[in-house]
Amino acid sequence: MKNTLHTSVWLYAPHHDLNDATNYYVETIGLALARIGWSLRHVSRIEQAPPQEPILVLDCKRALIAMMQRRGSPIWLWVQGVVPEEAELQRGSKFRKFYWSIFERIVLPRVNGVFMVSKAMSAHYEQKYGFRQLPVFIMPCVNQALDASAFLIPGKYSRPSFVYAGSLHKWQCFEATLQTFAEIKKARPDATLTVLTGDQAAARRMAENVGLSDLAYDYVPAHQLQSTLRNFKYGFVLREHHVVNAVATPTKVSSYMAAGVIPITTTAVRDYAEKLSGIVPVVMVDEPQPRMVAEAILAVENRALEPSAILQEYTNLFENYFDRKLYIPAIADFFCNTGLRPVA
Repeated sequence: MKNTLHTSVWLYAPHHDLNDATNYYVETIGLALARIGWSLRHVSRIEQAPPQEPILVLDCKRALIAMMQRRGSPIWLWVQGVVPEEAELQRGSKFRKFYWSIFERIVLPRVNGVFMVSKAMSAHYEQKYGFRQLPVFIMPCVNQALDASAFLIPGKYSRPSFVYAGSLHKWQCFEATLQTFAEIKKARPDATLTVLTGDQAAARRMAENVGLSDLAYDYVPAHQLQSTLRNFKYGFVLREHHVVNAVATPTKVSSYMAAGVIPITTTAVRDYAEKLSGIVPVVMVDEPQPRMVAEAILAVENRALEPSAILQEYTNLFENYFDRKLYIPAIADFFCNTGLRPVA
């Protein structure tokens, strides 16, 4: 008879910490746990997690709270980004960088295992703290499966249609995106750009400042995003060289590629610079310098593209890197090797 006692891993995360990227990653972890007889259950307060039972957290602060209030519970941590450096980049806060770094230094060597999104992230912590023996599992951020039908839309790859999906935060390089598109328009007046953002008024002002008055603007709920993206040929994901971007694996890249959209990105995202090298077509440049990016786009635009060939290239990438089915058995093994016994 199957043992039904003590077979839950408790995801301790306030509701506002869960979004499309985290939900897909956490769901993948849940599928892995199910392979070894465990279920993943969500609680928003640490008091709701029974004492001594295993816990999964999504940042170092929650890990520290769990360590203090649930002593004896094995803890696994998922690190999506480098929070101290993000605080300094986005808010200019050295104080937040300081205390989040303290959280990292205390928590990382004490949890049972750490899920990270890139090899570059693991290297970052080794360089920053000298942590060379952390039990780490690496899986990129992905939130979509590849949609083969999106590659076969008639005329999709014969017109220079561009999309930008995201916020207007400085680190998303929206201004460089607009300047790049302005360069594209000089060579291809028929090019179009659709901006999918919640702040359409600000996006429109920024576009008008660089002389772009004919862009399309919209906001699409997350559950409708893929059905919208599939109508475009190119998607912008420009990033500058900074440790925050170096260790990230933006879901936008895989979301674009899952919809048959050619990503326009930079080598700032180190793992993607490696994994997307040799994938055709992908627009990848060293810096988000508008003229440089535009030249790389036009080089692709001047080639005939075969939809079935693009589908094959992107399918190979998903099967060997993005597809979560690759990771589920290995995650199950990772839990077993870091303190979680399979349930018979």
